[in-house]
Amino acid sequence: MSYSLSIKFAKTNKELEAVANLRYNVFSHEFKSKGKTFNSEKKIEWGVYDEVCKHLICIADYPDGRRLVVGSLRVKLVTKTNDTFQATQEFKIKEILRSKKACCEVSRICISQTFRNGLTLFKMWQFLFNFLENRNIKIMFGLGSFYDCDINLHKDSILSIFKSYVSPLTKTIRSVQDNKIYLLKRANNNEVQGIKNIPDLMKTYLRFGCHVAPDYFIDTEFNTIDLFFILMLDERSEKRKKYLSKDLSI
Repeated sequence: MSYSLSIKFAKTNKELEAVANLRYNVFSHEFKSKGKTFNSEKKIEWGVYDEVCKHLICIADYPDGRRLVVGSLRVKLVTKTNDTFQATQEFKIKEILRSKKACCEVSRICISQTFRNGLTLFKMWQFLFNFLENRNIKIMFGLGSFYDCDINLHKDSILSIFKSYVSPLTKTIRSVQDNKIYLLKRANNNEVQGIKNIPDLMKTYLRFGCHVAPDYFIDTEFNTIDLFFILMLDERSEKRKKYLSKDLSI
């Protein structure tokens, strides 16, 4: 059946509940995530941090009148009453936050499996970057995740990313965990296979011009290994501008 996609920020309790339900279905059922933000009785994934975020949603509208939330991500901006970011629970980023540049955190990117065709994510990014530009945001950061906490499954990809995408800005950022990065670097690394196995969302971050911190955080509750990504929005990127100006349709 045909459908059209629209992007907006969630405003109603019904839309926010749909976000929480989508995240539960994707993270719990597909990726075997768990933790205190998961409510198996209500079938939602939602935490205290969500209450201080804006939630961007992608809605699929069908000819028969159905409207389904098929994609979501949350955006956290610094406000007069709240300047905390969830990434600080995993990475030491005080130097970035002290830069005095307007910044935001993007997290919990989630798309229904049926709609992971590239178009949904593209439209969400397009809306998000226009929003951030209008707000004069200079720094965007967030976490990119490998699903499954076994570091050996992802070491080739992680080392390949560290080799090419660490910048002078990110090279001193470390995880709050005491990871023995030097041991990881001593391991044999299949760079070709590593690049191939980088998750699509991370590849999108890197195409946009993101850099990463040369460390990782193992989130045993969410069943992920997280990397810290940062994008300087005040640095011109013709490639990013060209990509986001496309007029894609289904």
